[in-house]
Amino acid sequence: MRLARRFRGPIPWMIEVAAILSASVKRWEDFVIIMIMLLVNAFVDFYQESKALNAIAVLKKKLALKAVALRNGRWRQIAAAELVPGDVIKIRIGDIIPVDIKLLSSGDFVQVDQSALTGESLPVDKKPGEQAYANSVVKQGEMISVVTGTGLNTYFGRTVGLVANEVDPIFRTEIGVK
Repeated sequence: MRLARRFRGPIPWMIEVAAILSASVKRWEDFVIIMIMLLVNAFVDFYQESKALNAIAVLKKKLALKAVALRNGRWRQIAAAELVPGDVIKIRIGDIIPVDIKLLSSGDFVQVDQSALTGESLPVDKKPGEQAYANSVVKQGEMISVVTGTGLNTYFGRTVGLVANEVDPIFRTEIGVK
């Protein structure tokens, strides 16, 4: 199915029409060259998409985050996928923030690198009461926080959702976005 999609669309249709026209006027050399171009284009495109899907799979594995959460009165390390809004978590230097959070601890600050999300070139100082976003990296400090959004309900998730709406439906299924 993924390979068949390479032969649909304006560019492939234009090449296919050129091949048909070449065959209709019996210019077989041109027909063969055009068909080779069409097939090479399809296979290169298919190969590039396969590499992209493999890269996404590797990233998903590497981003299988853990979080230190307060459960039953004790701090425990749990999979980030188990976090729900309202959970209390602890973030510290070097952590990738797994969900959107509101910072709670008083007195301290954390420095967060959210450049991949917001485009800011330098880490940002965050104080209690401020929001920190999923997939940001804690560069300095430690703080207690409460989960405000998970999955597609995070700042990052909403961005991915907007992009996924513009992407081919089969590709969206491959990367796990509905």
